[in-house]
Amino acid sequence: MQPKVFLLSVFINKFKLKTWRTDSAEYEFASLFRRFLAKTIDTFFILLPVSILVIYFMTYQNFWTNPFRFILAGLLAFIYLILANFLYHSLLEGIYGKTIGKKICGIVVLKDDFSKCGLLAGFLRNIMRLVDNFFYYFVGIVSMTGTLKWQRLGDVVAGTVVVREKKA
Repeated sequence: MQPKVFLLSVFINKFKLKTWRTDSAEYEFASLFRRFLAKTIDTFFILLPVSILVIYFMTYQNFWTNPFRFILAGLLAFIYLILANFLYHSLLEGIYGKTIGKKICGIVVLKDDFSKCGLLAGFLRNIMRLVDNFFYYFVGIVSMTGTLKWQRLGDVVAGTVVVREKKA
C-alpha cells in the first residue's frame, strides 16, 4: 500500500501548489505520503495498548471456554479503538497541533489562516474522519486534490491545513 501512496503523492505534487505565502511567512503543505506515514505511526501507537491486552486475554486459560468473554473482549476493543483514535487525534492536534506521528514526520495542523489550531478545530476535523475514511481514504484523497490548500473534508469543515513544520 505504501508504494502506491508514494506514487500517488508524487503524481499529485506535479499539479498542485506546494507552498502558500502570507505577508509574514511561506508554508509548505504536507504531502499525501507524509500524512499517510504519520497516520500509520499514530495507528501503531493507538493499537499497541489494546493489542497487548488482547494477547494477554487470549493466553488466559479460561478465555476460550466462555464465548461471552470473547464477544465482550471484542466489543471493548472496538469501543476503545473508536474512542482512542478520536480522542488521541483531537486532543493532540487541538492542543499541540500534532500527534506523535505528525511530530516524527515533521508536519503540523494549523488553522487555514496559519494560526495555531484549537480544540474545537481539532474535534471538528476528526469527526469528519468518518467521511474521509470512506473507500480506504478515497474521499479524503479526492478532497485533498480538489482544494488549493491540500485539505481533506475534515480540514475544510474545521478550517485547518496540514503543513510542514518550520525548522527553528
